[in-house]
Amino acid sequence: IIRSDNPGILPRRYRGFSALETLDLSRNSLRRFPNGARRNRQLRELNLQHNHLTLNRKLRKHPFVEILPLQYNEIERVPKSIRRFRNLKKLNFNYNHITSAHRAIRFLNKLEHLSFYHNELSAIPDGVYEMTTLREIDLFHNKIEIIEPHIMQWQNLRILYLSHNRISALPENIGALTSLEGLYVWENHLEALPESLGNLTSLRYLWLNNNNLQQLPQSLFSLKRIEELDVSHNFLTSINESVFDFRKLKILSLIDNPWNEKTLAIIHRRVSELRNRNVFVHIPDK
Repeated sequence: IIRSDNPGILPRRYRGFSALETLDLSRNSLRRFPNGARRNRQLRELNLQHNHLTLNRKLRKHPFVEILPLQYNEIERVPKSIRRFRNLKKLNFNYNHITSAHRAIRFLNKLEHLSFYHNELSAIPDGVYEMTTLREIDLFHNKIEIIEPHIMQWQNLRILYLSHNRISALPENIGALTSLEGLYVWENHLEALPESLGNLTSLRYLWLNNNNLQQLPQSLFSLKRIEELDVSHNFLTSINESVFDFRKLKILSLIDNPWNEKTLAIIHRRVSELRNRNVFVHIPDK
């Protein structure tokens, strides 16, 4: 771990550290990508967060690095040369100014975790849709409006973070993501959900709060593994009573919807049953 306000004093090479596994150069005011450890065969993590990197210069090969934290830099575009990190499994671009990524990002064919949290993407880059090894992708806090049907290529995806965007619809073929365990789409502009949600048989966490939903697809209530469901702050007037029958339920939030009187009566009648099962229930007042 090296900390300095003067990047000029950093070592140019790290070859002497033959056992080096993690090199932390965060908070060093770096403006150029450091290449001094690219030949260290044991190096697995190169931490470069909280610098001034732009990635405007061509990146050199780093064939051994698996984890690359780049959050809190000054990156506006993910360059073609990112493909030179061919062994990456985790790549973090949080808190940059990224508007696009070169399609060559698809050649990171070992990548499992990718994060663009708090950037300026107006769409998911084409190359990202082609990354079939992804298990988790974080797109929170961007400006994304459309999710393309290409999403079905993420067959290994477990967690999909889409909250705080401008999404008005999810593609019907989202149901093809049968490995998906968590779908987080709160704070968007969703008015309806596809019936294919019922095909997400591995789904455990579904957060739909703060949208414009007026109803939920009936297929949703056939899912067997739901543990957390938040539909608060929508425009729902009624809900299938099966919502109280999810056997693995741990969290259920129903507040701030214009429920009709019949539905309110059902909610208040069934809530004690859930609380007796130690389910955390957030419901509207009587």
